[in-house]
This record gives sequence, C-alpha cells and structure tokens, in this order.
Amino acid sequence: MAESDAKQPTETVQEDGKRLKYLDFVQAAVIYVIVCFSTLYEYAKENSGPLKPGVQTVQGTVKAVFRCLKLVLVFSLDCAFFC
Repeated sequence: MAESDAKQPTETVQEDGKRLKYLDFVQAAVIYVIVCFSTLYEYAKENSGPLKPGVQTVQGTVKAVFRCLKLVLVFSLDCAFFC
C-alpha cells in the first residue's frame, strides 16, 4: 500500500511535464498571433486616411468596454474564491 502511494506523485509529475510541453507550444502560438494582429492593426490604423477619427472613436469605446469587463471578471473571481 505504501509503495503504490509513493509511485503516484511521480506519475503525476510526468503527466504534468507532458501537458506543460504542449501548453508551452500553444502559449507561444497565441503570443505570435497577438503580435501579428497588433502589428497589422497598427498599420491599418496609421493608413486609415480620412477614417482615422472614426477608428479612434471606436478604439476608445472598445477600450472602455474591455476595462469594464476586466473589472467585472476580477470582482466575480474574487467573490467566487473568497466568498
């Protein structure tokens, strides 16, 4: 019985190592996509010509919405873990 308990944490560590290997690849891919998208967005924003004021207005609105969503998410997670 004691021997099987001693083997269990080792197996868990090995499984976590495999899982982390794949998560690193996904994380790197997501970061790459975000960087490419932000570069493309900045290029489009700079070359928007007469639409530039409209783009800036939409950007301000989107930023405000995301700030509110972040606050709601933080408060809900806070309540979920500490209430």
